[in-house]
Amino acid sequence: MTRCFSSLGTRRGRFGTAVLVAVAEATGGRPDVRVMRLESVAGRPGGRPRQRLLEAVPDRIMSLVLAGLAQRQRVRIARAILSGANTHAALSKAVRLAPGPLYHHLRTLERAGLLAFVERNRYDLTPVGRDLLLAMTTVIGASAAVRRPSSARRA
Repeated sequence: MTRCFSSLGTRRGRFGTAVLVAVAEATGGRPDVRVMRLESVAGRPGGRPRQRLLEAVPDRIMSLVLAGLAQRQRVRIARAILSGANTHAALSKAVRLAPGPLYHHLRTLERAGLLAFVERNRYDLTPVGRDLLLAMTTVIGASAAVRRPSSARRA
């Protein structure tokens, strides 16, 4: 059984912004903890850590990766893979998609760098895909400011 949690924290320092992402998983009693310091607090005024953080990844790459999870079916596929459905048949059953549309979404996730084809007919999230899904889920789930749009309630 895999238990996952993700923590995304931001801290306003005296002169800047710090971002820390931690992901911990335990699979079969073997813990795996990854901590990524994305940016440190500037030690002096004018250090512009927020600007450096925003410029660290080009807009083209950022939009490609985020577009991978910007569609409901792809989010469902990523969650199903993280839950253990990693074959085409298991995914098709879990997310209730026909083979053609499922293949299209799998390719989109792969192009975004979020999914890897491990072997014939077996898929897994990349470390970036896993961490992004967990971090986004944590941030969105913990945010009181995020409300479900009325169109999402119908799903």
